[in-house]
Amino acid sequence: MSPKRLPLAAVAVVAAGVLGSLALRSPSAVVPTHLSSGATTSVGGAGIQVSGVQAFLWPDGAVIDLVAIVTNNTAGNVGFIGGSSPVAGHAALYATTDCWLPTAAPHPDLCGKNEMPFWLVESHSSIQLRYGDGEMLLTDLRQPVAPGQTIQVTFDFKDSPSVAADVVVASFEDREQD
Repeated sequence: MSPKRLPLAAVAVVAAGVLGSLALRSPSAVVPTHLSSGATTSVGGAGIQVSGVQAFLWPDGAVIDLVAIVTNNTAGNVGFIGGSSPVAGHAALYATTDCWLPTAAPHPDLCGKNEMPFWLVESHSSIQLRYGDGEMLLTDLRQPVAPGQTIQVTFDFKDSPSVAADVVVASFEDREQD
């Protein structure tokens, strides 16, 4: 019995879906008209601004999901390269992909999230970090974190100053669903 061959069009559709989800692209470029009802923080200066910063603790207490709007008010493109926090051993940008793809994520529940080296924020534009699209995750927490606690988070950029924010952590269930 010979193996069945997939039509070339089916192979192309599957390849486009896999490669498209792995492409090095920024999360949503559409700025939302509303954010979750949780506490938000806006920081930064005339060049790079990070607004609507929210932190959500995953139910297992091992990961903090950060959402925000990153705005580049400069004349040149900026690479958003991630960040850091004193409460986390690892902070990185993650893109959402299909769960069956292999991942070297630092937490077992990160199936479907692949770490990205950077996201491009074009001149005079914004990107939105949001759950299920592209977000910054804090993992390998160094200490227990609880909803209501304030944590410090730093957002890092290539060729532009970092932006620091103090953010109140909310429970994962408090995030707004799209």
